[in-house]
Amino acid sequence: MPHGLMSIVYYPSKATSTTRRMYIWTPPNYFAGNKKLPVLYLLHGGGDNDTNWPVQGEAGWILDNLFAENKIAPMIVVMPNGSIPIETFAEDLGNNIIPYVENNFRAYTDAPHRAIAGLSMGGIEAIETLLKFPDKFAYVNIMSSGWFRNRPGTYEKYDSIVKSVAPQLKKAIKYFIFTTGGSTDIADKASDLTRAVFEKYGLTSGESKMEGGHSMFVWRHDLHFFAQKI
Repeated sequence: MPHGLMSIVYYPSKATSTTRRMYIWTPPNYFAGNKKLPVLYLLHGGGDNDTNWPVQGEAGWILDNLFAENKIAPMIVVMPNGSIPIETFAEDLGNNIIPYVENNFRAYTDAPHRAIAGLSMGGIEAIETLLKFPDKFAYVNIMSSGWFRNRPGTYEKYDSIVKSVAPQLKKAIKYFIFTTGGSTDIADKASDLTRAVFEKYGLTSGESKMEGGHSMFVWRHDLHFFAQKI
């Protein structure tokens, strides 16, 4: 079975004034081709870094198998390091990572060919990025994540932000889903409450509650399912 290539890439980050690292999976025969490909930005959870999806998440194996079975379109999958403040990361992704990928890889540069997914903390980062750049993504998967319920004013703040960008989000998003590990997932209730804010302003979404808790077992399943939608 042919395998994709998992590359370690360094890029200049104006958001942090440093050089930062990310992993990028490209499909088999990518370097022999000339067609542009869609891009999935895949974000890890708290306490981890850019090695999380390639190693514990087995993202390369999942994508290789899906590709071999003709279940996914050829795509580029970007796994950045999200272990910086959430708002800073959103700025980095929107203003530095996406332009770098689109300037250095054979990637489409429009919203219909961009996807974003994140687990736990990465899900909050995905939402933050989505709200800062509401015209950039067509496919969105929030995995075991949502705004914290124990922080006063959080939902009021984000309710206002979602309302303001809802028209742009509705125009851009083609597929939107919230996924959790079911009743034993510590983020299950936060996921429901966060999803309800988007639904309130006309952003309909699917949901999956696969029993399995707040675990990589569930998130690997989520990636397997989501990648086939792009």
